[in-house]
Amino acid sequence: MSEKILIIDDEQDIADLLEVYLKNENYVVYKFYCATDAMSCIESGDIDLAILDIMLPDMNGFSLCQLIRKKYTYPIIMLTAKIEETDKITGLTLGADDYVTKPFRPLEVVLFVICPNIRKLMGLLQRSHDWKICICGCSRRQTWKRRTDNMRLFRLELKRILKSRRTLILLAIALLLSVAMAYLPISFEGINRPNEDGTVTELDGLAAIKYKQDLYKTSAGEVTPDRIKSALETYQSCVREYGPVEEEGFPLAVFIEKIVPFRHLLMGLSEAFADPVTGIGADLMDIDPNDIDGAYYEKCAEHLQDVMRNEQRENETAQQKALEKYSELDTPFYLHSGISKDAFDYIEFYILFLAILCVAIAASTFAGEYQTGGDSIL
Repeated sequence: MSEKILIIDDEQDIADLLEVYLKNENYVVYKFYCATDAMSCIESGDIDLAILDIMLPDMNGFSLCQLIRKKYTYPIIMLTAKIEETDKITGLTLGADDYVTKPFRPLEVVLFVICPNIRKLMGLLQRSHDWKICICGCSRRQTWKRRTDNMRLFRLELKRILKSRRTLILLAIALLLSVAMAYLPISFEGINRPNEDGTVTELDGLAAIKYKQDLYKTSAGEVTPDRIKSALETYQSCVREYGPVEEEGFPLAVFIEKIVPFRHLLMGLSEAFADPVTGIGADLMDIDPNDIDGAYYEKCAEHLQDVMRNEQRENETAQQKALEKYSELDTPFYLHSGISKDAFDYIEFYILFLAILCVAIAASTFAGEYQTGGDSIL
């Protein structure tokens, strides 16, 4: 013979929380949120215990208690926020067997109120059966699968939180934000493409990204000293012939064809040959390409040592640690082309916003359930 419990409460969070704790005790649960939807369950008479809220949206809990008591004798527990002594007396007078006020600790209610009443009714000395629990609500009826004995309350609570309306809304916002964060970096990409007839075509969005990726393929791969030397020689020859790259008079076709594909290889070169005292990066035109042969990574290590010595003069341990960490890096480095720095800026913003959403999900849930003891699972 199976035991059944009827719970009627319009506060979904409380009903769900009780369901979690009861399911963890191997009870079978049915759930509703208003008296109207529970009537068919009540009329069936197949109930062993009822838990009723007083302030229901469609019926007063006292009236419902009186209605049940006219036909049935199973225990009734009033679970309500009404704390007045008169309300408690009224409930007990109308046939309730116990009266629990909100806020409450769900585990205590399950262990010290619900279970003793069931044992008293059924004459059970221990909980050895599955119980069916009918929780009344106005949304829908759910039948939870039977839980195993070793199901942890934390997993059940996490599942309940993920199923809440607040969480679903915030997750939907996060999904929409992920779409926006995927689109924004693309929308800001742009480049001018020189044509064979001398005209210039402005590319943006995916077309600009595709064009840049094709250009950067030349520089992708291992960053060897020979490749850096070759890129520097190309850069210096272009500057000597056409002038500084930053000036408007520099030919766009030359810039796109000879400078852009190898620009990423030269980005760290100025720092590697920086002044050891001031730390100011060297001008690319002042660097001798022959100094790069086989010594690029040694120059990087020397620059790191100079930086740490200038910024951590009194901390020799930090200086030594930095050099040790650098020595652990695999060389030569590998350059992955076609990845925009702006995309990473948006990713950082997206991660920050996701963290805020996660806090919004967890904070309101656990702060609201601190009074009810829902946080005791932690």
